[in-house]
Amino acid sequence: MELIVGARNKRDQKVIEKFISLYSIQELSGAIGHAAHQRLKQYAKAHGLALADALIAATAIVNDLILVSRNEKHFRPIKELRFSKAAY
Repeated sequence: MELIVGARNKRDQKVIEKFISLYSIQELSGAIGHAAHQRLKQYAKAHGLALADALIAATAIVNDLILVSRNEKHFRPIKELRFSKAAY
């Protein structure tokens, strides 16, 4: 969802949707919502963690996934998160 929001136009949106289709989609759940809430309480004020990033991090944590992103500022401080900086 965050990628779609960042699309500048319909062409960008189509490129993003094609990229996203290469991966499995993880559904939001109560466990993810709870984990995101916990991360927001801990990291929002100190590290600027926003709702979308909290949901992304929580999804990775709950599903035991590695989060690949260039957003080190918001994700690196989250101790429970397996994070890898994207090379793109």
